[in-house]
Amino acid sequence: MKCPECKKEFDVNLKYSIPKESRVSMALTVKKGCMFEAEVIGEQIANLAKLINSVADNVKVKTQVFVEKISMKDGELIIDYLIATKNEE
Repeated sequence: MKCPECKKEFDVNLKYSIPKESRVSMALTVKKGCMFEAEVIGEQIANLAKLINSVADNVKVKTQVFVEKISMKDGELIIDYLIATKNEE
């Protein structure tokens, strides 16, 4: 890459720390008087897991995504995920 100002070349090195496990929550809110369709809930749970795995693949980390807990409160469905890194063998 080149600096847009001085035109000198430089390298970009990304450094990151990946924990053994982390947690993410997703909340789905239903409009008052409506209900969630089971198929839609399943798709949303799977889509976030796919997104997490896709991001991990981009930084060359093997992950497993687990649904740790599903709860409902005041018309909001909350899905708690556990993201674990896989050991390379």
